[in-house]
Amino acid sequence: MTTSYPVSTIAKLFGLTERRVQQLAKDGIIPKPEKNQYELVGSVRAYITYLQQRAFGKGAAPDAYHAG
Repeated sequence: MTTSYPVSTIAKLFGLTERRVQQLAKDGIIPKPEKNQYELVGSVRAYITYLQQRAFGKGAAPDAYHAG
């Protein structure tokens, strides 16, 4: 069984805005939602990989979309 959550939950978990989570999905960084629900494990794993790549200089500029 896959556990899926709305964008608001994923945004809180990642410490980002909902818009930024949507942008990450649009850019292929995390899996796109199905029926407006983000698969939890896949999203977390993909975001960790993205952060690791950025930490080692393989990603884009620092993330300016963190929730404040």
